[in-house]
Amino acid sequence: MQDLISRQAAIEALYDWCEHSMTDAEAWHIKQVIGDIKSLPSAQPEQRWIPFKTRPLTKEEKEEHPEWDGILDCKLPDDGQRILVNVSVRGHESVQYDEFYTDDGSYLDSGYEIGTEATAWRPLPEKDTQESEKSDI
Repeated sequence: MQDLISRQAAIEALYDWCEHSMTDAEAWHIKQVIGDIKSLPSAQPEQRWIPFKTRPLTKEEKEEHPEWDGILDCKLPDDGQRILVNVSVRGHESVQYDEFYTDDGSYLDSGYEIGTEATAWRPLPEKDTQESEKSDI
């Protein structure tokens, strides 16, 4: 992975440069660039919980899968992806590691029912690049 810096650190460095090394016209242009940097999307992976949402089946889907009550209608993990899952069973909530699979439907390796017991998911945090580089030595 490439070396990433804090967006805030970059903005502060540009502001410092504007204050000490530029004419007013040059500083105005850099402040426009700072505004552009502030509006860029984050380089960080998605870290919010993604609810498992379902929708009713269409007529065609009901004919194809009469055993299904609904169909997932949300961002889903990749097939075989290890994820964190928010589980709510009989009023007790927990967060667990799980694996998501799509094989004639969608299911979790743990067996929790998606959308009822398993209410939301999120990707696992990325491992620290420095840690993985140390293990390669």
